[in-house]
Amino acid sequence: MYRIGDIARFTNRTPFAIREAERLGRIPKARRDYRGFRYWTDNDLQAICAAFGAPLPPTATERLWQESLALLGSEPAANLEDAVQQVQRMLAPAVKAGGN
Repeated sequence: MYRIGDIARFTNRTPFAIREAERLGRIPKARRDYRGFRYWTDNDLQAICAAFGAPLPPTATERLWQESLALLGSEPAANLEDAVQQVQRMLAPAVKAGGN
């Protein structure tokens, strides 16, 4: 779930601009939580980023893999698949040594 501040940050817009775009029907209508706060789903985020021409933010999984690379002392990968392969290559010698 993404709140209005998250959406504003991801799209480099103000919360006011997000509310206005929602009111005009340019982005998906937000759902409301029990407090009445707006929130959007992952699918909504994709549509909102496309509407504003903004890149999609990294997913939580991508962030975890990138953090793993950083902890292992490696440069960030271009995408999730590259990050997974890079971590696997870096860990392969340790896995082999442990199995002997």
